[in-house]
Amino acid sequence: MAGEVRIGTSGWVYPHWRETFYPKSTPQSGWLAYYAQRFDTVELNNPFYRQPERATFERWRRAVPDHFVYAVKLNRFLTHLKRLNVDRAMVARSYDTMAGLGPKAGVVLLQLPARFRFDTERVMRFFAAVAPRRKRHALEPRDPTWLTDEALAVLRERHVALCIIDAPTWPTRGAVTADFVYLRFHGQTRLYGSSYDVDALRRGPSGSARGATAGSTCTRISTMTSAHTRRAMPCVCASLSAEQGGTRRASLRSWTGRSSRPTASRTSRARSASAVWLVR
Repeated sequence: MAGEVRIGTSGWVYPHWRETFYPKSTPQSGWLAYYAQRFDTVELNNPFYRQPERATFERWRRAVPDHFVYAVKLNRFLTHLKRLNVDRAMVARSYDTMAGLGPKAGVVLLQLPARFRFDTERVMRFFAAVAPRRKRHALEPRDPTWLTDEALAVLRERHVALCIIDAPTWPTRGAVTADFVYLRFHGQTRLYGSSYDVDALRRGPSGSARGATAGSTCTRISTMTSAHTRRAMPCVCASLSAEQGGTRRASLRSWTGRSSRPTASRTSRARSASAVWLVR
């Protein structure tokens, strides 16, 4: 099965990463450039909380290498307040500014609120409204009504990837609904607080990632890994990323000074690294 694997974290600005990932001498303004030398994708959380201006997206576009892409978390006004019941002006506000990323906008992530039940008509209207924007979309529901065969059929019709997640409380299902797969790891036993090692990330959410892709008719499946927790450490994700190619392995050695495979002590410090695999 052909494809590429992209591995990254959910955001890159974490003060506790200083001296564990970022060198002490690197100012915060240089963190993104440093991060982009070791990963090839990242989730943009900022747009979820406050819609940036186009100039901000353009700045993020210029700050990373050509091969780097972003996963943009859609603004919560559309996902949580309007619950996908949007008009043309609302779509334009988010997508016109996001256009500043150009080809570095890899996927738009819709993280839905709890107790938001699946509604066929609303989902079809929303994705019809954003279809002219020609963006890939991944959707992470937190209500089990989105995991029925009927709901998955609608996602497949609109070519929207269901996020396969690892979390102690939210439901998930290992289903491929687009030509890419998106995994998010939120914590094995404690939300945003439990640890992962490389083997756990490689297995995927309770093995569901392998189950989802096995036997699939998709021919272009790859993955993106996103660490999503306030206490996430990039060490384990970087180690997994390094396995994907010699260049990234060399980069990992350059900042650890060691082999790309983490030692037990480094693994134990890597708190709750949530992973995502973006299929491309």
